[in-house]
Parts: sequence; C-alpha cells; structure tokens
Amino acid sequence: MSWPAFLVASLIAVALDGSLLQVLRIGTARPSLLMIVVVYALLSAPKRTALRAALTAGLFADLLTPILANDMTVLVVVGPHILGFALGAFAFLSFRNLLYRKSPIALGFGALVFALLVALGTTSTFVLRTLFGSSAPWGEAGSATEFLLNGLISAALTAVLAAFMLRWMDRTRALWSFESSARLVGGAAR
Repeated sequence: MSWPAFLVASLIAVALDGSLLQVLRIGTARPSLLMIVVVYALLSAPKRTALRAALTAGLFADLLTPILANDMTVLVVVGPHILGFALGAFAFLSFRNLLYRKSPIALGFGALVFALLVALGTTSTFVLRTLFGSSAPWGEAGSATEFLLNGLISAALTAVLAAFMLRWMDRTRALWSFESSARLVGGAAR
C-alpha cells in the first residue's frame, strides 16, 4: 500500500467529514468518509499495514475532531478513536477474506461492521475515562447511551455512503499500489 496515497486520502476525508458531510446529518449523526477510506485500505492491504493504517486514521480522528464537553470546553483526547479503530480493524481483518473486494455491498457491509465497532470501542473508552474521575465528554448527546446510539446511526449512514463510494474509490486504485495476491505458477502455458 502506498502510504502517501493513504495519508492524503485520510486527510481529505477528515476535512470533508468536518465540513461537507454536515449536509448528510440525521440529528447529530453523520457518515464518516474517514472510516470508508480505512475500510477500503483494510480490504486490500496486507494485514500488518492495514492495522497500522487504521491506527493512523484513528489518530487523525482523535486529533482533528475535538469533543465539546458538558461544561463547553473543547477536549482533544488522544486514544478513544485509536482504540475504536483498532477494535474495528482487528474484527474486519478476521473476515475480510470472505468479502469480494469489488462489490459495493461488501464495502458497505465492511463499513457497517467497522463503524459499529468503532462506536462501541470509543464509547467504552469514554465510559472508562469517566469512571476514573474525568468529565463526561458526551457533548450534544448528553449521555453515554445517546452517544452510542448516535454512533450506531452514524454507522448505518457510513455503510450506505460506502456502497456509493466504491466506484470512485476504485478509480484511484492504481495510486494505492495494493499488492496483488495472484501467484505465478511455473510450467508450460496452455
């Protein structure tokens, strides 16, 4: 996998997540292009590289999407999205061989599973953080349950958007430099 292509795609996705995708909001839930970029990389990159890509994207999500706390202070907490993206990546990598890489339904299903696990992992991390005395970072959601519900709706929106994005993502496939898994076998040609 080409790291410059992944980094540029991730940074563009984070920028669009914060600006343009506000149009697709349902309540406070909105789809995530960053998760779609990560799932696209998870589908074709080698396992170790794919996991590192997911962790890098989680770091971008933590650094570039601050949280508005209940007392209206802006928090930049490094860790919750990294752990959520790691959970989603580990689960996705365990079943990615069952998915057809050029199917929009497969990308949508993979994005749904990945986004659901990111929402669960991020919410769990924030709950553990509040148990140890930190302020609740639920922002507009108000509670952990609403924060998780918002993440579940966002996962569904991300899955729908991912199914439509596959055609455009495949047009840039040459830039990603994914390794081919086809093996050459010696012998007479038929």
